Amino acid sequence: MNYHTSFFLLFLFSFILNVKADSNQFKLLQSEETCYEEPGALTVFYLPIKFTRTGIRCFLKHAFNRPEYATEFLPYNFTHIVQFLEYGSKTEQSIIYMQSIVRLFYNKLKATHFITSYALHEFLKPLPRLLQTYCTYQQSNNFFSQLKTSLNDLFYTSFLKGFSLFKKNPDAFFDDLSESILEEVRDNVTDNHLDHEQFRQSIIRFLEITINKLIWCPSDGIDSWKSVKLFAYQFEKLHEADIIDEDELDDFYRSLVERFCYFLNVHGSSITLETVEIIRKEIASKKLHFLKLEERETYLETKSKRLERALLTTEAKIHAHAQGIVT
Repeated sequence: MNYHTSFFLLFLFSFILNVKADSNQFKLLQSEETCYEEPGALTVFYLPIKFTRTGIRCFLKHAFNRPEYATEFLPYNFTHIVQFLEYGSKTEQSIIYMQSIVRLFYNKLKATHFITSYALHEFLKPLPRLLQTYCTYQQSNNFFSQLKTSLNDLFYTSFLKGFSLFKKNPDAFFDDLSESILEEVRDNVTDNHLDHEQFRQSIIRFLEITINKLIWCPSDGIDSWKSVKLFAYQFEKLHEADIIDEDELDDFYRSLVERFCYFLNVHGSSITLETVEIIRKEIASKKLHFLKLEERETYLETKSKRLERALLTTEAKIHAHAQGIVT
């Protein structure tokens, strides 16, 4: 079991053990069951995760830690990370839990050779709903409760240590107290904001690595281009949910375009001229929002020009293949 897996397991177990028995959030964690033992069968990858101590331990031991998980399952299916995030959102887990999940699967992605477009589409669908509250900095009731406790301690300590100053010079005492209050509030707000921003950056890193490993099936024809447009739409939804900002949205668009150009370069001869022409006309129409977003630098090649250049090379490969020049 590697370091990240161990950290996640230990964190989750310690969290579970400290939950009150009457907590409504953790009804699923009260029961135990026998761990399934199927070390030789890939069917364990398709079993839903049971959110009990035994169930999570079994998932990590018999599914997640197996070498085949990164090569034969994860490239095609992101269902497990979605289950973990769904559970975290439903039971209002802390941002630390959510970030642990993202890091766990981010490091597992490093062992994959590719990610199918279908797997990423299915992962992106629920993200705005699951992550918006964790990526958007909000002062929750828990935050105000913690701040109230901190300020009560501050008042008590200040009066205990500075009561003589308060009697001699009330103005000086309250000036010092005001500075201490401002510092306490500033520290609390900054810490909460940093937690949300660190989690948001974890999501961005996770998505970047998946985009840069994307593949499409050559036999999909025009559906591969439709997939690109759907990805662009899903990225827009992440932006609308404040999970990514406009610059990060543009970075995702650029990564998506470059990955699709790579796909055209590798499998261009398997694509039809009709497909190339449809893509070219849609680019020329200037109606695709992800291609209209202006480049940050004036002299950079636009995403439209990059696609047109890739299509020109693809068209040449198709003709060469048809004439038997290349196989």
